[in-house]
Amino acid sequence: WLTSKVVGSNLSDPDGCRLVAFSSSSALTKANASNAAERDLALKLRHSEDQLLSQTPQVRTTIFRPTMIYGGPGDANVERIAAALRRCSVFPIVGGGKGIRQPVHAADLGIAAVAALLTPDTEGKIYVLAGGEKLSVKEMVRRVGALNGVRTRFIPVPRRPAEIALRLLALLPRFRRVPAGALERLTSDLAFDYTDAARDFG
Repeated sequence: WLTSKVVGSNLSDPDGCRLVAFSSSSALTKANASNAAERDLALKLRHSEDQLLSQTPQVRTTIFRPTMIYGGPGDANVERIAAALRRCSVFPIVGGGKGIRQPVHAADLGIAAVAALLTPDTEGKIYVLAGGEKLSVKEMVRRVGALNGVRTRFIPVPRRPAEIALRLLALLPRFRRVPAGALERLTSDLAFDYTDAARDFG
């Protein structure tokens, strides 16, 4: 689960391999999800983290749990929203879009990976990495639209009809990657404190 997302290592280190690996904040946010597949994902992520950390000292690992990543090719979050808004400026919003998000840019994660590799105090630790700004889902969507030249019009949708619609849309190939618990999390606050990362490697 994690070794396919290795972002850096120093294989010439005589004291063993130095590794920075990406997990996901889903290890926390999906741990108590109502959907069994999402709970299973969170469990697998944490199990994989434990496996990597258990390889010390042969592999000295730092693990990142990023929040919603944007700015990289093919991201399944912000780019999906942008594509939808480019097709249609009307965006359905569930629960008022009040859930809090803290998206983090892919380039910032790359910088963080290098900094952690160069900081011995990060070895054996897990860090949640989040963006510097907390936004409501509605505000995040509005900004994505504005950056794509779209003035977004929001249509409030009750949660129950939205759940039924999502199950039907999941039958179409375009929507199969939409997470089963996406609606459940729309009203959740998925923001994190990252002061430990700021303290340990800037």
